[in-house]
Amino acid sequence: MRKEPDVEIGFQPDVKINSFLKQLQTLGKISITSTKLKLKTTLYTKRAENEINVKLTTDRCRCYISGSCFISDGSLLLADSNNNRLKHVNISTATVKDHLDLDAVPNVVCQISDDEAAVSLSNNTIQFVSLVDKMATTRQLKLHHTCFGLAYMNGRLFISDFCSAVYIHDMTGTMLHKITADRSGNEMFSSSRHISLSTNRDRVYIADEDKGVITLDTQGNYVSTFTDPDVVYSWSVCTDGRGNIFISSAESDIVQISEETNRKLGVLTDMMESLSASFDPQQNNLALTFISDTVKIFQLE
Repeated sequence: MRKEPDVEIGFQPDVKINSFLKQLQTLGKISITSTKLKLKTTLYTKRAENEINVKLTTDRCRCYISGSCFISDGSLLLADSNNNRLKHVNISTATVKDHLDLDAVPNVVCQISDDEAAVSLSNNTIQFVSLVDKMATTRQLKLHHTCFGLAYMNGRLFISDFCSAVYIHDMTGTMLHKITADRSGNEMFSSSRHISLSTNRDRVYIADEDKGVITLDTQGNYVSTFTDPDVVYSWSVCTDGRGNIFISSAESDIVQISEETNRKLGVLTDMMESLSASFDPQQNNLALTFISDTVKIFQLE
């Protein structure tokens, strides 16, 4: 610098900082938490049951909650088809903390990341939604098939068409696989509904209203089909992160089966006639939704 500065800059530390630091023995503690959940090999029991009213004063119709999912913070997202809304429910306060009006009828919702969800819409669209602060719509994927069941894993969307196919798309909308038949050419689906992905195994579970719960690997190859007299018109399926699957439908019981053996462990509840089921593995909460203004939350153990 050829020109001499005409100011001097100094710093005077706050003396209270020094005295505050002297009171501390450490700067903090390190905690280690295992992210792997312990497997459960027995039937859950119901510890408590609650109902949450999710109807808003501005809703035009009775609620029809066709899809639901728990997100990372333990709150619940609901796709209200009758009112074209995505609703964000605080479980601890039993209130709808936020809602978002959508351009078309929402079918199913799933979480993409801590800050993002995706919703399948009736106009062949996947709508992405920001979960930061208040919910807000972001980008869309316009697809060439019906979008109903929806699940996400490792940059891929698994989508059922409410009929005879399940699709795998990447996050740009490019179709990677269209799954309709097994390796022998046998049609796998006739009424494909909700989809759930295993957190422990390379498995995709699809509830088919006519055929039961169909298991694929994540490449779309057929693995098995589960049927049982207690499962009538399979509609929804979800996993608990501990090696179990819950199956619900409009006209049968809530059934728990083992991912490892593909066998029924028992009936959790009788005749709930639910439209969707979702599970929070951190709190052991099972949410069931209906053609109703209320959502049932089962606390399991």
